Amino acid sequence: MGEADRPLARFLREKAARLRARGTLKNSDLREVLVLTAAGEVETEKARQSLKTRPPIREGTAYTANMPGEILLPGEDFDAHFQAGRLTALRTGATSYLSPHHCRGYVVSHGREQELSFDRIFSFEKNELRGLETFLLFPGRGREHFFTLRYAFAGDLPWLIISGETRREMTASRDGVEALAPLEIPLGEYEAGERPLIRSIYPDGSTSLTELSVDRGAVRIPGMVFSLPSRGKQLVFGFVTHHSKPIHLLAVRAVREKKKWTAWLNPFGAYGSLSARAGLSVGEVRTFYLGVRDDLPPAPPQLPASVLKTVPAHQLFIPEKADKQPQ
Repeated sequence: MGEADRPLARFLREKAARLRARGTLKNSDLREVLVLTAAGEVETEKARQSLKTRPPIREGTAYTANMPGEILLPGEDFDAHFQAGRLTALRTGATSYLSPHHCRGYVVSHGREQELSFDRIFSFEKNELRGLETFLLFPGRGREHFFTLRYAFAGDLPWLIISGETRREMTASRDGVEALAPLEIPLGEYEAGERPLIRSIYPDGSTSLTELSVDRGAVRIPGMVFSLPSRGKQLVFGFVTHHSKPIHLLAVRAVREKKKWTAWLNPFGAYGSLSARAGLSVGEVRTFYLGVRDDLPPAPPQLPASVLKTVPAHQLFIPEKADKQPQ
């Protein structure tokens, strides 16, 4: 995986999409996107001038209880189940739409997988949102929080909204990093010969199909909205954007487990050393949505303005110095 997976590349793609929607996209703006998706580097100082220091995503949040055990977060069309901060199932009655595995969080460094531990799990309310917040600890860093996850339902919307924030600059831990997965979601479990298809919808309404298989391993899937069949329904997912329609690159991998294999979705991380190290070098906020639908939506779902005011959009924070932590 290359430059297109870097957080700064994502930021510039969304910026270009906003300008395109307003009809004000200039060649210089487009060049920034092309440079970042090519093999070259971008000047750090120039990049800083385009970025804003992210505000805390917990501002104005009311925390209601410490939730260390089993938790059921009720939704409009399905319920989200958790165990000690880990998402374990999306259920309607007795039907679960994820594989039997629990969500995972880990970093692969020097060929060794190190699991991220969950710390301090709270329920919260903020405007229309009601949900669960948990902090992840980076291996070998004590109680220093590396990543924050927020799961929430908003009113009667049919989506589980998941916000992820890299909370500190981790340059000192980047050497040898080969994969970064703060939240890896088990989309489905399949027989050895099965090759499910993920459908992508693009900003212009066109679609494409990407085949998943153990032979292909990890893939990057371009699109704006994605879907995968599950238990007679469609798992529909994508990233929340406020005023733009960028194309995202979604990281998915297939892992063999005895006679079956599992498709894992990695919305906040990357597979491959270059992209994983880039994900550890900046602070980043992204928001992902996940739903269980009867059919594939004809267009990206539109969240109400009241929810968009509460849900953080894609934001970056680049420290002034490599050895300085964001405040």
